[in-house]
Amino acid sequence: MANYCCVRGCNNNSQKNHKLSYFSIPMDSIRQLQWLENIERLDLMVLEQIKVKNRWVCSEHFESRMFAGLGRNKLKKNAIPTIIKKVHLDSSTSKVPTASRISGYISILTPPLVTSERR
Repeated sequence: MANYCCVRGCNNNSQKNHKLSYFSIPMDSIRQLQWLENIERLDLMVLEQIKVKNRWVCSEHFESRMFAGLGRNKLKKNAIPTIIKKVHLDSSTSKVPTASRISGYISILTPPLVTSERR
């Protein structure tokens, strides 16, 4: 079964690009949000966690400093995809999540605002 890169505009997959590595999106909510923001795929936030974990990002989207060791087949723990080429999307067909669909997810990651009154 082939792994397909989920970055918009990237057509890499493990069947045609044997030299690339493919990394699943992290399950940790903070790192997952960083990855999804960087690859411009916030639309994946509305999926069940297991479906997000089954999405892949190919090694072409990571700077060399993000890899552990000499090869490009293992990422450092704090690696984030940062090499993303911009692709023009037709706004009528792109799936951009609405604020209401992702507000619950973001509220988990955003600490409550604490105010203190001094008189």
